[in-house]
Amino acid sequence: MKNLFKILSWVVVLAGISVIFGFALIEQRNIKCNDLTVNITDGNERGFIDADDIKQMIISRFDSLQGRPIDSLDTEGMEQMLKNNAYVKNVKVYTSLTGRLNIEVERQKPLVRIVNRHGESFYVSATGRIMPLSTRYVPHVIIASGNINERFADLKNTNMTDTAAGKNGNGQVKMLYLLANAIGSNAFMDEHISQIYVNGNGEFELIPDKGNYTILLGDVSDVERKFENFQAFYLKGLPKTDAGKMKVVNLKYKDMVVCK
Repeated sequence: MKNLFKILSWVVVLAGISVIFGFALIEQRNIKCNDLTVNITDGNERGFIDADDIKQMIISRFDSLQGRPIDSLDTEGMEQMLKNNAYVKNVKVYTSLTGRLNIEVERQKPLVRIVNRHGESFYVSATGRIMPLSTRYVPHVIIASGNINERFADLKNTNMTDTAAGKNGNGQVKMLYLLANAIGSNAFMDEHISQIYVNGNGEFELIPDKGNYTILLGDVSDVERKFENFQAFYLKGLPKTDAGKMKVVNLKYKDMVVCK
């Protein structure tokens, strides 16, 4: 008898929940979209795109949203469209019971600007995404130039963090991404290095903010050790060196800094 009572109680509870849920669905179908709000969540005032751009992209693709049933809006399609934009890192689209369509967007953070040997220029984001230039926003990032062969069209759909990145070419941009990331993660190098140059031998050279010399890094192998060697030389060896005559600081050799 007690078991029967428990079963009946659960049936009543479940039935009540179903009724409430059904009323909620009916109520949601009656809610019309009356507002579109875009929130940029990355905390930066300027960027490649802004809230107005996001609104225009949504309206252009999904037509006017005003007055449409809130549950008929293709929020998943909106999210996917915005994720396909090279300037967008993360996006969340959802509706509220007040009839508002909410869009939260985190923009990509540019890490390095690439200027290849073909005269093309583009950015690589901190997450490894290839981004085109923008006339409205020119971020202050490290610049990589010189004998860079890879073209924007061949890279635009590739992420530099993917294991396959660089397999169909010489992988220079991926190596530049890794190098720029290493520089940005090292407080000393980030403060002193403003440019990366790829010389005729395909080796990486670093251009410091101050001084008329270049830093020959070679490849990106064991790059943290090379940075440590340069920092030690800069703080202890450079003051004893005639910097005016120094043209190259070679970091290619293990545990050795060679000046020319």
